[in-house]
Amino acid sequence: MIRVGIVGLGFMGRMHYRCWKAIPGATITAICEANPKVLAAAGEPSKGNVGGAADHIDLKDVSVHSDLGELLATRSVDALSITPPTCLHPDTTVKALEAGVHVLTVNPARRTGDAAGLPGSPAVRAGLNEPVLGSLIGTSRPTPPDCVVCSERVCE
Repeated sequence: MIRVGIVGLGFMGRMHYRCWKAIPGATITAICEANPKVLAAAGEPSKGNVGGAADHIDLKDVSVHSDLGELLATRSVDALSITPPTCLHPDTTVKALEAGVHVLTVNPARRTGDAAGLPGSPAVRAGLNEPVLGSLIGTSRPTPPDCVVCSERVCE
């Protein structure tokens, strides 16, 4: 059983929630969402420009946190889906990697072109000099050049 947390419960967080719920052997144990309005709307239909996101997020058996450090301190997750606003992905990814948590993240590279294994990248900032096994870097839109570099470095 893999224990999964989701950071960010906006539209993409709801998409990750639906996908993780469909995977045998995975259980969502924690949600981290800093915006109380987003948490309050967890039981309401999702809003987004594509279909497929969960329309109802059941929080009754999930630990809910407004602070990532607090969630990581509980050691209640093996992996995190990182889905807050894009500008927060690099720092969120570093914190998770430093805590020894696997990550599923979209667009983690800095916009300067630094990527996994390069100076300033989330993996290097977390003290990891090799590509991070068990961490998946992907994109949900046309791939910007920095993410191509990132993906190539991780796959080497």
